[in-house]
Amino acid sequence: MRETEARLRSALASAVSALRGSRHLNVVELGAAGVTTFDVHRDETGTPRAATGLMLAWRELGTPPGRRRIVQAAGGVSDEAVVIVCSAPGEDLPDLAGSWLAETRPGSVLERVPGLKVAELLREVVADEPLQQPYGLIGLIPDPLGGEPRPAAVTVFPAGVARGATAELVGLRPRNRAFCAACEQPTQRHRLRKAGSVNQEVGTS
Repeated sequence: MRETEARLRSALASAVSALRGSRHLNVVELGAAGVTTFDVHRDETGTPRAATGLMLAWRELGTPPGRRRIVQAAGGVSDEAVVIVCSAPGEDLPDLAGSWLAETRPGSVLERVPGLKVAELLREVVADEPLQQPYGLIGLIPDPLGGEPRPAAVTVFPAGVARGATAELVGLRPRNRAFCAACEQPTQRHRLRKAGSVNQEVGTS
């Protein structure tokens, strides 16, 4: 991986990690063809989500494109975090636009990485972020006195676990039934993420 790409990946990961509440991260790609914007925010579970916004060709921004039009195309002036990526360094318009945007958005990150596929890199960064809250299973535990089964939550992945982590679940009683996956909120309440069922035999995983 090129040094500039590694530096950009690190900057994006830090910016995504810093997102809190309703804050957004604006990522702006200045390519040979024009300006593309991406928006990153956290959903109700704290999971980062990235979406492509505007895609405007340079010719749509005037001949030649003016500073004000380029700033507007890149999301305007706001206090949201912004990462600017020039994927066609050495070309006049992307280079100039990058300098303008960096001046307009103090605290922004500007990286020049030729030929970079920004959308692909952003998807990887978002997918690689460690879990922000615990995830677990809610199952039914039999009542030893013969009453109704009661629900119980078991943490499978604690907060901070990286992508690709695995966990082993072993059935302790005949035909335990796990019926949903949940994530824990800061209020200690659980939010349903996926429902289903599986019969778990004793000693199986």
